[in-house]
Amino acid sequence: MGVIIRQSIKSVIISYLGIAIAFVNMLFIFPLFLSPEEIGLVNVLKGALVSIFAAIAQMGAITTVVKYFPYFNKKEEGYGGILFTGLSIAAVGFAICTAFFLLFNQKIVNWFIDKSPLLVDYIYYAIPIAACFLLFNVLESFTRSLKRIVIPNLFRDLVLRIGFGIAALLYGLHFISLDGMVLSYVINFGLIALLMLLYLASMGQLYIKPRSTVFKSDLFPEMMKFSLFTALISGAAILQNQIDMIMLASWESLAASGIYSVAFYICAVIEMPRRALGQITIPVIADAWKDENYQKIDELYTRTALVQLAAGCLIFLLIWINTDSLFDLMPNGDKYRPGKYVILFIGLAKVFDMMMGINTEIIVTSPYYKWNLPLILLLILLTFTSNWILIPIYGLTGAAIATAISVFLFNAIRFLFIFWKFRFQPFQARTPLLILLAIAVYFTLQLVPDLSQPIPNIILQSMLCAILFVLPMLSLKLVPDANAVLSSLVAKLKK
Repeated sequence: MGVIIRQSIKSVIISYLGIAIAFVNMLFIFPLFLSPEEIGLVNVLKGALVSIFAAIAQMGAITTVVKYFPYFNKKEEGYGGILFTGLSIAAVGFAICTAFFLLFNQKIVNWFIDKSPLLVDYIYYAIPIAACFLLFNVLESFTRSLKRIVIPNLFRDLVLRIGFGIAALLYGLHFISLDGMVLSYVINFGLIALLMLLYLASMGQLYIKPRSTVFKSDLFPEMMKFSLFTALISGAAILQNQIDMIMLASWESLAASGIYSVAFYICAVIEMPRRALGQITIPVIADAWKDENYQKIDELYTRTALVQLAAGCLIFLLIWINTDSLFDLMPNGDKYRPGKYVILFIGLAKVFDMMMGINTEIIVTSPYYKWNLPLILLLILLTFTSNWILIPIYGLTGAAIATAISVFLFNAIRFLFIFWKFRFQPFQARTPLLILLAIAVYFTLQLVPDLSQPIPNIILQSMLCAILFVLPMLSLKLVPDANAVLSSLVAKLKK
């Protein structure tokens, strides 16, 4: 766990610096200078449409590079040309998806034209943004295989978000038009793709020269099958994650999607530790499957689940107890207050997802990766149905409830599948104790009087929450890895 913890800590620090920038963007700059409809535009465009486009277009290249990298892990041989293979698969996928996008563009436009006409004006920007995002993702998957996740996270979490903030600021100050702001998103995604190329080149790891090693390998037919399956799985998974935003834009309004996206983004803070752990553990798990080291996978499953649950509970508590104060601080905060219970349901769903550990990483790198497809198709059906029922009744909150239901059921299915096939499970005796501690902290904080001023209230509530949660957790050693990290930091400080 040493390299995992070190890389994860660095990655989490960068991620939270990025979150701080994004918070300034989403809670202050965007609400001050953009209308809810304009916020909905940029988030549906880059968040929903581009994510789905890029996920389908990559044709499984990202996971294929990570899964099969251990079989070609020889630098002197250019890693068998696996990076070139991944880029080639993605290029073919992008060409096919672009052709379909242009062929069926009128049907896509008709989906949004009544409720979100502004989105229709900029829908074609999705193509160049997706191209840049796709290139970045394939290069990032290669660096993850090299167990380097910090710098790619810096590009995505800091550089990209700073660029978004600058674009909104320039638009708000009337230096650029709305067209210019949307165009700047293309430039920002192009920039991080270029930076990734330069980063790999600076390490002497930019092996994009065609090599025949992968193509001549006995593994190549299996790799192509894996790539096609994971293409379907990735596209379906992203569609499931974004279907609520798309349905709100189509059935409610682009403004509703803007409010929902602000609330949803606040909850994105919760899963940062899970994302960092997932990025660094997936190549480790791929190595363990190759070596048939099942004990190592089982140990990672339980240890990361406990760490993720502790982090998720603490961050969710910090967000939920300060939700009203956050809306008080936001410019035009009352416009976004209808998203309050979106934060509650999405936040709880993310905590549950973190509690279930690295189940996705285990399945997608296992010999049973094909099972992901029927599982995710079932999840899409469930997500669409629940949104179809609940959005007309409860609007924004209905979309959040639908997403939460889907996350709970899907994680339960994945848990049962992993236990059935491998007898792995993520829970320890400490798991319920952590949950009880979080509940006890929440109800204790309800006794603290409201200071009526948002900033003092946030400071007081956050300090009390951190103390009441962290001290018992460390004292009772509910998360041994947290105690180990603390001991290491203390030892370094003493030196």
